Amino acid sequence: IALVDTPAATVSFLGALVVIVCPALAVLVDKKKMGFVDAPQTWIAAITCLIGVGVLELGGDGGFALEGADIGWGDVWSVLQ
Repeated sequence: IALVDTPAATVSFLGALVVIVCPALAVLVDKKKMGFVDAPQTWIAAITCLIGVGVLELGGDGGFALEGADIGWGDVWSVLQ
């Protein structure tokens, strides 16, 4: 459903946000200490992953447009996947 309104690059980037959501859920649900001091490898890996996916998928035409905040229903479905 997301690919009807949103470019594949944006859908894949938003899908990669799971690398941030999972540690955040570990903090909220399991009450784990996941600060940068407690688990630096988790946050370094998450940031590296997002930068890598961003460079590969959002560079070029049809990517994520920040200037116009071009957010549609496809973006919402991508995040909810």
